[in-house]
Amino acid sequence: MAGGVIEENNAIVKLYWSILRHDPNYKKDYAELEKDWEGKEMLFADKWSLLEPIDPNQDEVEPLYFFRDKEPFAPAESKGFSESPYARNTLTIEFDIRRTQTEIIKEIEKIIVEEKKNVLDSKEAINLIGDERTLSKKYYEGLLDVHEKRVAGLSYKKIFQIAVKEDPDFKMETIENHCKRLRKIKKAFPVPIVKK
Repeated sequence: MAGGVIEENNAIVKLYWSILRHDPNYKKDYAELEKDWEGKEMLFADKWSLLEPIDPNQDEVEPLYFFRDKEPFAPAESKGFSESPYARNTLTIEFDIRRTQTEIIKEIEKIIVEEKKNVLDSKEAINLIGDERTLSKKYYEGLLDVHEKRVAGLSYKKIFQIAVKEDPDFKMETIENHCKRLRKIKKAFPVPIVKK
């Protein structure tokens, strides 16, 4: 019954020790070791995946005898979110590979949710139109309407005639101002707009 314990869990340690101490081969090896300890302790411990030999007559044993490096398991930990151009939107997470896959996945999922929230909450919305202050919804709807009609090839006069039917308060200067504003937006637009 070799193999040792790789999970830091007292219940597993107790079960493993109960099986191991009643194993006839373990008892036999331990009896042989008691006759001559010199230089054989490490061989015995390695064979049975222990840190050092344990008398099978012992009822309770410390879990540390079953962990080769004596280091406690470390929880998964975030090493931060990278904003560098070479690793944009990358999260580095360290985890103890000795732990169970289920535990690691649960902790990593929790870290990702928290880190994603932190990163997204810290980013400010970008105003694509470049306005320092947002104007009314009606203003932007008017801009969109004029833009679409200009793209369709309509003249200022035709746009004005249509607009007045929809909104009697609409003025010719409103269309001119909208077109002027649209030219300004297009000029500042980062991606070239291809004309049809």
